[in-house]
Amino acid sequence: MIWIKYRFGVLFFMISVVSCTCFGQKVTINEDKFPDDWIGNWAGELEIFDKTGLKQSLEMRLNIHSKDSLNQYEWSIIYGPDEEKGLRAYELHPKDPENGVWAIDERNGIIIECFLLSNKLFSSYNVAERNFLVSYEKQGDQLIFEISFGPEVNVSSTGGKKMGEEEIPEVKAFKIGGLQRAVLKKVSN
Repeated sequence: MIWIKYRFGVLFFMISVVSCTCFGQKVTINEDKFPDDWIGNWAGELEIFDKTGLKQSLEMRLNIHSKDSLNQYEWSIIYGPDEEKGLRAYELHPKDPENGVWAIDERNGIIIECFLLSNKLFSSYNVAERNFLVSYEKQGDQLIFEISFGPEVNVSSTGGKKMGEEEIPEVKAFKIGGLQRAVLKKVSN
């Protein structure tokens, strides 16, 4: 019976593929060209959460602009209404763009490597005994910014033993203590 269900599933899949090909239907993934299709001024509300819920909300802007012909980009983040006080004037540099590797240079000796997967730019790092996972994702006419963070000390450790003939690797879990999220929309200068 399982074999019949398997054959039916394979047959259904093949018919679907042939139908799409024969009738000119094409499945495409709409991916933007990074960073060129991300260029512009983006603005929205940054929401800051902890385990009890929303703690704070403030204005956030992200300005992405080409700096020169060497594939260097302005990557300026502005938190709050005070443009001077809230400005983080970073730069985006290619490291190995063919393999999705970029870097955000904070221009103070800190350079954070970023990894582009689909339309999402990720960075993961540790500072002051805290783990951070940051992402920027272009979804249509929006950029979604998220940063989650928590202590670097694991809260639990499981596995790390043998079950029958299989070696089970140790898995460490880490607490996520906070989340910041903003939905940014393109604005004029």
